[in-house]
Amino acid sequence: MTLNDELFAALGDSGLQQIAGLLGTDIAQAHTAVEAAVGTIVGGMAHRTGDAQGAQALTATA
Repeated sequence: MTLNDELFAALGDSGLQQIAGLLGTDIAQAHTAVEAAVGTIVGGMAHRTGDAQGAQALTATA
């Protein structure tokens, strides 16, 4: 199971409906937006761990 799969399972339909409402869009677009946001966040975390100081800072906030 991927991170996205786990996230969408935890959100459920009601969570996606809430996000869609906040974004003023439909569930399909909300789903796409959440996937993009997760990709951006994970990419930023991966970039941050590119050096020892960044990796240490990331684990210190977890």
